[in-house]
Amino acid sequence: MQVKPIQNQLFELHRKAFWQPDASRTPIEHLVEYLLTGTLAPNALPETEGLAEQVLHFDLQKTRVIVLGGGTGLSTIVGGNSQMPDWPEQPWLGMKQEFPRLSSVVCTTDDGGSTGILLKSLPMIGIGDLRKLLISSILPENLKRKYRISDPEARDLIRTIHAVLNHRFHQETSGFDQLRDAFGIVPPDLRAAGPEQLVDSLNELGTYISPGGRGPVIPPAGHSMGNLLLTAAILRAADGRTDRPPGLREIQSGIDYLADLVGAPIGRIHAATSTPGQLRFRYANGVEVCGQSKSAYARRDSPVERVTAEFAGQPVIGQAVLRAIEGADLIVYAPGSLYTSIIPLLQLKPIVAAIRSNRRALKILGANSWIQEGETDISLKNRGRGFLVSELIEAYDRNTPGGIRGLFDVVLSANLEHVPGNILRNYALEGKSPIHLDRSQVEKMGVHPVEATLFSPEQQRKTRVIHHDPLRFALAVRTLLYADQCLEGKKWCRLRSSGTARKAHGPGSERSRFGAISCVPIFNRSRPL
Repeated sequence: MQVKPIQNQLFELHRKAFWQPDASRTPIEHLVEYLLTGTLAPNALPETEGLAEQVLHFDLQKTRVIVLGGGTGLSTIVGGNSQMPDWPEQPWLGMKQEFPRLSSVVCTTDDGGSTGILLKSLPMIGIGDLRKLLISSILPENLKRKYRISDPEARDLIRTIHAVLNHRFHQETSGFDQLRDAFGIVPPDLRAAGPEQLVDSLNELGTYISPGGRGPVIPPAGHSMGNLLLTAAILRAADGRTDRPPGLREIQSGIDYLADLVGAPIGRIHAATSTPGQLRFRYANGVEVCGQSKSAYARRDSPVERVTAEFAGQPVIGQAVLRAIEGADLIVYAPGSLYTSIIPLLQLKPIVAAIRSNRRALKILGANSWIQEGETDISLKNRGRGFLVSELIEAYDRNTPGGIRGLFDVVLSANLEHVPGNILRNYALEGKSPIHLDRSQVEKMGVHPVEATLFSPEQQRKTRVIHHDPLRFALAVRTLLYADQCLEGKKWCRLRSSGTARKAHGPGSERSRFGAISCVPIFNRSRPL
């Protein structure tokens, strides 16, 4: 499968843009917006076009990146929302394309849907978000190399894997026959795309947790196929034991086994902890609710005051996770559910300590675009509205031991000013409104705000919904990293407060690893960018 050159992808982005950037934005925002939409604000700095060319030639091959989060937000920015039916049409987008040395740390306190059913019968961590990320992390080149197939064959295989791992069993069926023959659920033309090694390996996993298999029997009803196969891989690594939670090595072994089969990177997708846990929500009126799934449906007229991750024992965090964080050049917090995707990770003290100790990395918080019922729909400051961006940051500060000191440099927020009124109205009918960037308040908190067009106008026109676009998000992050690493002498592009300034670079330091940046014309000047 041939990945489109970045120039071609940019041309498509720019061709689909239909607005002008806001002239009131900062120079760094003008640079980001120029790359995302191809339009230049009237008051943008003269060097903006030249800097954009350098951004695109910024060598990221050795850049070590760690992304933290959960839910759909994490998988979307890493490689696109793999839960969408059209995801296989562009499976190469996102941060996995921009950053070859990308690792992810996944929140494991989810207890809804298929994951919730598993947790009722097995001493497990929540694995649903791991399954989503495994699909989004698929690299076409890995499939071509592992199974020795062509570009068209890789495209068909991605469609097949996507269909198999996302398949959900009906509540009223036993489903064991399908579990033992995973590829039997897809149409014959896609079934033929499955290499024998992959087919046999997935069938072995399904058989392992079916009657007559060597592992515990797990009825498939109501489950996602991908969740069951990942659970089988983990339990097999644990020798089928269910008298205790699987250990860290067993969980990682299961993740890596399935990752290798489906073309995701091995050793780069990590569970935050191997210790099972649940979330306890305390509201401002004193009411408490246990469980992530219950919080979304709890009837209340009071905002969330605090969330606590409660674990079955002392949380076990792998050394691979801590080394990846400590050695990262870039740390990104994926946009997603405020209280259930990032905050549980930031209550794991070794992870927070590793983030704080890394003063080299640029740390970017991806802000949510819309309020979420049960989490950000009621502000602590003003019960009559939802959150602002500063209130997201305040919630992190309130719920993280030691506050946000050393955790965030930049908050990357979606510019929703150009969203059509009919779409805003549709969201309002669902009880959703935008999370607006209150710039001055965010700056007072020591975090640098950057607002950019992070959604796809094409998807917006097709689906009438607004989500983070993986290509745009990755390109915005690339631009901010370039500015931090190569333009720190320019006052207008400083992205860190004095308290979190990066350590000085010397001979052989991190700066030298990025090498010189050449400025090579790549845009066709005969037509608008």
